[in-house]
Amino acid sequence: MAYLDSSALVKRYLAESDSDQFTYVWELPQTHSISVVGYAEVMAAFGRRRREGTVPEETYRILTSSFKEDWQSLNVLAISAHLNDIVERLTYRYPLRGFDSIHLASAIELRNILGEEVEFVSADDRLRLAAREEQFSVFPQVQP
Repeated sequence: MAYLDSSALVKRYLAESDSDQFTYVWELPQTHSISVVGYAEVMAAFGRRRREGTVPEETYRILTSSFKEDWQSLNVLAISAHLNDIVERLTYRYPLRGFDSIHLASAIELRNILGEEVEFVSADDRLRLAAREEQFSVFPQVQP
């Protein structure tokens, strides 16, 4: 089981210097989970690139279509009030942004429900550090 935050998922669609390693994770035969907030974050990333002119209109339509198709194959985790306690603890302990704390709290909840290890996949160094502190195996690995 792998939990992907939106920074990792975006790299599946937008070619960046480290996109290959995240595409590799997507191709592994495992279940990929994400919080429902990931949809808004990925779409916002595509929209920003389109508005900035780095993604042409036709490419934007292809990206969003591909993403919406892939979204159907993801294990999408809902947000519940139960996550608030976890978010509160995480934001007290780590310098996380709001949606990042929701991603990490969702991964913690998923691990608790499954009772097994979940790999945390993110392109965000700060979020991976916090995930490692929360006893996740993280990808890519982060230096202490």
